[in-house]
Amino acid sequence: MKCIIFTEGGGSSGLGHIARCLALSQAFRKKGIFCQFMVNGDRTSGELLAGEEYILTDWVRGETEIDDLLKKNDIAVVDSYLAAPSFYEKVSALVGTPVFIDDNKRIDYPQGVIVNGNIYAPELDYLKKEGSKYLLGLKYAPMREEFRNPPRKKVRQRIEEAVITFGGNDKGNMTPLFVSILKRIVPSLRKKVLVGKTFDSIDEIKPLSDENTELIFNPGGIKMRSVMESADVAFSGGGQTLAELARAGVPTLALCVADNQVRNVKAWQESGFLEYLMRGEEDGFSSKVEDFLKRHEDPAIRQEKSDIGRKLVDGKGAINILNEVISYGKERQI
Repeated sequence: MKCIIFTEGGGSSGLGHIARCLALSQAFRKKGIFCQFMVNGDRTSGELLAGEEYILTDWVRGETEIDDLLKKNDIAVVDSYLAAPSFYEKVSALVGTPVFIDDNKRIDYPQGVIVNGNIYAPELDYLKKEGSKYLLGLKYAPMREEFRNPPRKKVRQRIEEAVITFGGNDKGNMTPLFVSILKRIVPSLRKKVLVGKTFDSIDEIKPLSDENTELIFNPGGIKMRSVMESADVAFSGGGQTLAELARAGVPTLALCVADNQVRNVKAWQESGFLEYLMRGEEDGFSSKVEDFLKRHEDPAIRQEKSDIGRKLVDGKGAINILNEVISYGKERQI
């Protein structure tokens, strides 16, 4: 079987769409399904896709003729904030198994498999269409295979180590701020700072580093999991990384840096796993970070948060999607 994946991302727009599509392709490949990526992106996208079959092209604006491509594939995945409804209609009409990855009920999707692996997805009240399948919630959060079976977190008696992670590009430039805050209020805390491929703030972060600060550049899945396993708490953006932190069982203070993350961080807080801050409240960040650390000094509290996260996310989202996609394809052929 063959699958074609249409997605987007790069240095300025972020790499989240590509990252979750890569998680899907990992699962597909193990089932013998060959995947090719069509990416509306740049050089940074290509670096992330090293080892994959991919083409960098502006498929969104129709620079690539897709009809023949679609007819040659059994499965087509679309993960985009830019594609027009007409593009989805074409995919649905020409491919046996169309798969549409969504976050916020962006459009009225045509017949296919609609996937929303966010914690709040079941509350979005999708208009269910006959002939479509809806995969909603964290059971279908596509995660890298390194996060499928991490061990239960060993909770220390004291908070000794934190991870700071604000995505591949940290568009809000929050990493230097949090490094500075933690360095000031808890000088002894070991800080592992994840620096993405397209960070603009490296020159700001380096002068803030001390003997308790480790900068980790462009971590892959294995390194990311290792860092999370050793961290007692995390300071993170409000996007897809939260699912990995939950799976690794790291109590988290999340920062909502974009409007499309508000629903996400609120739902995660309601689950009991994390607390969150809102962008624009920077003047109060120091006291809120300090309060967060004080509340989590008790190892029993951190163990409770860790267990909540691991219970919410089983790490098998990509496999669960794969199984449902194969089932849907068989049903559609009958």
